[in-house]
Amino acid sequence: GAGVVATNNLGGTVLHLAAARGHEGVAIMLLDAGADVAAKATDGETALDLAQHHGRQGVVRVLLGAGAHPHPDAERRTETLDLAKKQKEKGNAEYKQLSYATAAEAYFEAIRIVEEMLSGADAVGATSGRRKPLLTEEQRAATGALLLTCSTNRALALSKMGDHAEAVTACDDALMIDPDSEKALFRRAMSRTELGD
Repeated sequence: GAGVVATNNLGGTVLHLAAARGHEGVAIMLLDAGADVAAKATDGETALDLAQHHGRQGVVRVLLGAGAHPHPDAERRTETLDLAKKQKEKGNAEYKQLSYATAAEAYFEAIRIVEEMLSGADAVGATSGRRKPLLTEEQRAATGALLLTCSTNRALALSKMGDHAEAVTACDDALMIDPDSEKALFRRAMSRTELGD
């Protein structure tokens, strides 16, 4: 009936609400009653987008089983993260070969790729009124870990090259992600010592 297609002031359906809150049983009941799995809120989000964003894996499985299609931006973000991870791996390999400048460049490229993805997602969010990019919990965790690792690894490579000022900056970037990062705190202290700070 009417309750299945009712929307809130943002155009979200009851299925959107069930997806965001992780109510798997309610989602099944709504789908059985004829709820549109592809319905979009005014910002273009589907119930699947919300379930993925909030890490509601049970609801994600229900919606996919009902024919929901993943948002193409989510797939692109996963591909972008994979590309950034490959740059990080390249940096690791170059570091092991004592090619510190090439390693630092690879880590910087990985950071640039992720930051570009995040700024693009922010731009999409800004046009739809969303304040933060739509990332799954898994993507959010992977993004933070990748940025932190690349920043601290870049700092190490820069310090090996004797570029301690840039190493301090890389550590500061890492500490913006995780203020308690022992690697970043230690590497920054070492580089500051080299600089005479």
